[in-house]
Parts: sequence; C-alpha cells; structure tokens
Amino acid sequence: MEIKEKVAVVTGAGSGIGRAVAQRFAHEGAAVVIADMDEDAGSSAVSEIHSEGGQAAFVSVDVASETDVSRMVAFTEEEFGSLNVLVNNAGGVTEPYFPESEPEQWGHAIDLNLRGVMLGIHFGVRAMQEYGGGVIVNISSMGGVGFGPYDKPEYGAAKAGVVRLTASLATLSSRWASASTASARAGWTPRLPDAAAAR
Repeated sequence: MEIKEKVAVVTGAGSGIGRAVAQRFAHEGAAVVIADMDEDAGSSAVSEIHSEGGQAAFVSVDVASETDVSRMVAFTEEEFGSLNVLVNNAGGVTEPYFPESEPEQWGHAIDLNLRGVMLGIHFGVRAMQEYGGGVIVNISSMGGVGFGPYDKPEYGAAKAGVVRLTASLATLSSRWASASTASARAGWTPRLPDAAAAR
C-alpha cells in the first residue's frame, strides 16, 4: 500500500517505536493520528510533525478500554475522513515481574499488550471496510517469539498472543484488511523499514 494521502492511526505514538513510525508515515505523506495516554508526549509528537509540514492530530486513548478505542476510530474518521492504516503499537510492562508480581498486574499486562490489539482490530476493520479495506500492523516483541526463557513472563505471553492472533487472522485480507506482525528487540527504536511502509 502506498502511504501517501492515506490516513493512519498509531497507538503508543507519543514516544519510542510508535513515534518513529508516525513520523515516517507523516514524512511519506500520510495524515497521522497520534494515539497515546500521555497527552504531553502525544502533543509534542503532533507539533513535531506539523513543524515538518505534515498532518497529525492527537487523541488520548487507553487501548485496553473498549470505549476509548471506539472513540479513537471515530475521532480519526471525523478528523481526516477515513481510516486506511492502523498500527497497534501501544504496550509495555512494569516491575516486579511474574511470579513476584500480583495477579492483578498480570491482568493489566495482558489487557494492555493483547486486549488492546484485539480491540484495535475489532473496531479498525469495521471502519476500513467502509473505505475499501486497509492495513493493520501489530507490533510484537522478540520476547513473544520462540521457546527460550524471558525475564518478563506476562509481557512475553501477551506478545506471543499478538503473534498468534495476527497469524490466525491471515484470511482477513480477503474480507476487510491485511494484517501483519512486526517484532522489535527491547530498547530498539527503528526507523520504519521501507518494506513495511509500502505494505
């Protein structure tokens, strides 16, 4: 997919990988919705894109909230007129890690890293259907791949779920949208690969 003149939503775009993806999309000519819980970081990302002549808008969203994700998609359609690309990037985990942490923290990690992706797909594909389809990219982690030990079990389990969820939706492209997964090593914030931008 050519990203120029398309409308993209990037969750967790106030910093890190999400911000780099949003900046690249804007540089390539897309209108970008910066979706993040951190209003200061999100507004800063929008200002940076505007300063370079790009189009961007900020929406505050908790990706684990059905109401927030539905509102995020509606905001995108109202602000830019469509939705063509969704990058489910928001995620993270806090110390202490399982099994030292309480079960509530496990649930929070699953909600943020896996439920958030599910909700993005749920509402995203319905909007994309109205505009002839689109592309969904789900950001996973090397911690969710393979069978080796990982020091953040709740995060690794959630990200493995993202990989399997995306693979299970391989037939989605024949109906609504193309879905793909990208994995990144912790602490690595890459420029978006040309191949990914062109999907």
